Parts: sequence; C-alpha cells; structure tokens
Amino acid sequence: MFDAIIEKYIPAEKYLSLQKQLQQLENSYTTNKFIEIFSKVYMFNCDIKITGEDREKLKNVMANIEFDYWSLEDMIRAAIVKRIQFLPEKDYVEAIEKSYRIADTKEQCSLLKILAISQYREKLAHIAHSCVRTNIPDVLAALCCGNPYPYDYFSTQEFNNMVLKAVFMNISIAKIYGLVQKTNEALSRMANQYIDEREAANRDFPCDLWLIACPFSHGKDRERVYRYLHHKSVLHRYWVACSLLHEEDVQDSFVEKQIEIEDHIPTKEILQQIIDRRRNK
Repeated sequence: MFDAIIEKYIPAEKYLSLQKQLQQLENSYTTNKFIEIFSKVYMFNCDIKITGEDREKLKNVMANIEFDYWSLEDMIRAAIVKRIQFLPEKDYVEAIEKSYRIADTKEQCSLLKILAISQYREKLAHIAHSCVRTNIPDVLAALCCGNPYPYDYFSTQEFNNMVLKAVFMNISIAKIYGLVQKTNEALSRMANQYIDEREAANRDFPCDLWLIACPFSHGKDRERVYRYLHHKSVLHRYWVACSLLHEEDVQDSFVEKQIEIEDHIPTKEILQQIIDRRRNK
C-alpha cells in the first residue's frame, strides 16, 4: 500500500530508482545496505503534502494507525522497513536498533512511527522506552501523537511517564493514542498535583490536561473541575467538557447552568451531549 502512495507523489525516475535499490536489498541483504537506503530518503524531496483521500486509503488497510501524523518521508521509510520482513528476528531487530542509534532526528521520528507496524514489534520496546527520556520534542511527539505502540506495549507506569513527559515538553496530550482508555487513578492524581503547583504559582497549565485530571477526581479536585467549566478561558471550558463527556458521575446542575450561558458552540454541543446521554439512560 505504501508503494502505491509513494509512486503517486515522487517522480517516476526516482520511484524506479527506489524500487531498484529495494530489490537489491532483498537479493543481497546487509544491515549497512539497509541503513544506507534508509538514511538517503531525504534525496527524494519529500515535502509534498499527502491528500486526505490518500491518508484515508491507508487507514482502510491499517485502521489503528493515525496517518495524519505521517509525512511522505515517513511512508518511504516504512516501505523500506517492510522490505526486510523476511529477516530472522535477531537480524531484523539488529537492523532497527542500529538504524535508530545512528539516525538523525527525522529518521528517529520515522522509526518511532513505524514501530507499530514492524515485525517483532514487542522486541523493540526498549527503543520506545529510551525515547521517553529524550529532550527533543519532535522525537517524543513521534512516539506520542497518533501512535498506537505505547498503548499496546507500555505498562501502566511506562504510559504514565510518557504522558507526563509530554505535558512537561508542551506536547498536546489530546493527540496521544488511547489516552482516555489508558488514563488511571495514579495518572489522574499526578495531573491534579501538577495543577495544584501551577495554581499556587499563579501560572496556567495546558488546557487538555483535564483529559487526565478529571477522571478519578474527587473532593477539592472534582470541585475544581466544575469551577473551570465556568472559566473565562474557552479552551479550559472546552477541555473540561470533553473530559466530562467520558464520565459517568456528572452533576447535571453544573452542566445545565453552563449550557445556558455558553457562547462557544463546540463546547455547548458537547455539554448538550452530556445531558442527552444521561437523560437517555
């Protein structure tokens, strides 16, 4: 499937050159040859934007991958990785490990996105774990944003650490694959502690933090959720509403009061969904 997309977006002579290199890779594989092809993808001038229609075609084949976060360069590298699926586990893992170790930032980002469709993907978790320690936002975003790998292969603690690192690096946690499903009491507690610290310093915090701060909240933390539902910032109101949409225990009076005065249409629609869902139970 990647080949069909790539052929559409790069010149014919470059596509034929790529296919020739990949055929040679299959016929006489070496790790160094794989790395050489992988590292020269930039030569295909991959700045062309892929249409939404073509991204949808890929989603129809690989439904769990959010290709909105993939570039043409990522897809070419994925096609290269797909060509070494014939390798035994040891050789395959070695090729991915070595590529990641010597890769530049763009190449690392591609590899992190490709993990979710790799062979022996459970054997590559240490690459994803090392990424959580990075100080490069683009690299962490490649693991976090629309990538099902952490959802599928991270423990609860590992997932929590990744989410918190994303918060500290100003990466929108709303883009994290499976965030709502994986949010847990420990993650919610840490999010509320972070909000406590920010409020004490009279500083704002990422508005989508409510997606993990609202679930499992109680007492003063729950009171704060409803207080921010009436906040002057439309973004805080919107993300509180989004978080409450997934909650079973919602106080209707707070929601109904906000619906009456809410002037942000998307937020108002979400609040109405909350009320309608509860009335239809």
